[in-house]
Amino acid sequence: MKKISSVNVKKQRGFSLISVLLGGIAVLVALAGVMALVQNTTTNTKLNETESILSSLKSDIIRLYGSPADFTGLDNATVIKAGLIPPSKVTGATTISHPFGGAINIEPDTVVPNIFKITLTAIDKEPCMSLAVFSHGDWVAVEVGGKAITQSATRSAAVKEALANCADGVDIVWKSQ
Repeated sequence: MKKISSVNVKKQRGFSLISVLLGGIAVLVALAGVMALVQNTTTNTKLNETESILSSLKSDIIRLYGSPADFTGLDNATVIKAGLIPPSKVTGATTISHPFGGAINIEPDTVVPNIFKITLTAIDKEPCMSLAVFSHGDWVAVEVGGKAITQSATRSAAVKEALANCADGVDIVWKSQ
């Protein structure tokens, strides 16, 4: 009998190409999840900061002018000089920026002298949805892209109106007295 020679098989060492690819895909999926979480957290932080600025401005302007008041002469420069805006948001003598990168403009209403307006420019759709119904019912009026969000309606009706009016780059106006 003849002996059959055995084939010399080397044991595989290291990782196969498929293992490396699967590992790389798993890492990419995990990174995508982390990035989505970071972006969501960043948006929520900006929303909280914006809502805080709006609340503070509203109460501080009313405190400064009294209520009812004639808001003639109210503008960004007055608000800046009175120290009603965080210094980190002041970008010029009359320029105020909001956390989403657009401008904040403060002025009296042109129709009713005892009402003032706070306008945030260039708001994207995602934060617009939350900001449009922020403190629903506590404002005299809210407009998104020039269209009213009914303050006397239920919050769910206001959300429906916000859905119809919010878009990327829209301006939101809050009116108070």
